[in-house]
Amino acid sequence: MGRTVSLTLARALVIVSLFPSLACNHEKVSIRATPNEVCAGSPVKLEWTSTADPTITASSKVNGIDNLPRCGSRRVVVGDTTTFTLDAGCSITHSRTQASVTIVKGSQSPTIGHATDIATCADDGFVSVIFDVDEHYWDPLLVVGKVSSPDARVFRVSHGGKQNELTPTNAFAGMPVSGAWTIATRLNPDEGCDGGKPLPNLLGVVVTSTCPVQPEGP
Repeated sequence: MGRTVSLTLARALVIVSLFPSLACNHEKVSIRATPNEVCAGSPVKLEWTSTADPTITASSKVNGIDNLPRCGSRRVVVGDTTTFTLDAGCSITHSRTQASVTIVKGSQSPTIGHATDIATCADDGFVSVIFDVDEHYWDPLLVVGKVSSPDARVFRVSHGGKQNELTPTNAFAGMPVSGAWTIATRLNPDEGCDGGKPLPNLLGVVVTSTCPVQPEGP
């Protein structure tokens, strides 16, 4: 009986030595790309962590992502919408995660704003929020086209030293989207700041933004 156990153990050791990948651990990996929406030619910050030596590949041609350490960051330039894939571990217990970057083509119209849980109420019957568009997450090259209300509500908007009441308006055209936006609106009769009446859930405006027009070559 003892000889059988020894033989089984010996065989197990041989299998592990011949196929070490069977014994490797499930690796922890993460990857992030910011901003994740950029104008063509803008740099993107790629950040990653891995508990094993990582391999990062891209769905389009990207330079500078070879021979990477387990943790780090690198600025890269993408020419087209790209998905980065981080792989780590052995062939059996393999870990993978992804991050994508979209090249803005034409215009986009996100809603910029904030929930009123951090709203400021003024004596003139207005309630306002401040939303900071971080250039680390928004390409600083993106410029404002038109600003409009997502519904029939009238908003008073301040951004980049300018203030305007939306009708909609082109008053902010050409300004960077990034930076602080102050969005205010007059409270309706059924709304209030004293807790007896509810505030609107969200104060936000629709900002149509575009990338600068690239000059044509000779």
